[in-house]
Amino acid sequence: MEQHQNNIDPLTREKFELKRSNQKFASSKNRIKFHNEKAKKLRLKLASINKPLLQNFRLLDSIMKNENEKIFHRQFLLGLGINLALFTNAVKYNNNNCISIYNFIIVNEGNENIKIVRQ
Repeated sequence: MEQHQNNIDPLTREKFELKRSNQKFASSKNRIKFHNEKAKKLRLKLASINKPLLQNFRLLDSIMKNENEKIFHRQFLLGLGINLALFTNAVKYNNNNCISIYNFIIVNEGNENIKIVRQ
């Protein structure tokens, strides 16, 4: 007769009998709750950065409409609530280092003008 191993559920810390060799949780309900709580903790840690980034994206998407390139005055963008200190990555655009907010490249044109380029 096969010997059943006892394992400890990571969520409830209760011992349970394995039904499969790769089983980690006593039930699917425990597995789902464990991973949902883990994802929630991560979302809460990242919220202070992700919320303003998503706001930046929504605002840029709305002012760009269907255009691929457009020039705005820096104060106009700041007045909308776009935070240019938060960006997702840095990219090369026309041999210049620029910041990018998701798929929008922010190009400093000088004289307080900023070109937004949709990738």
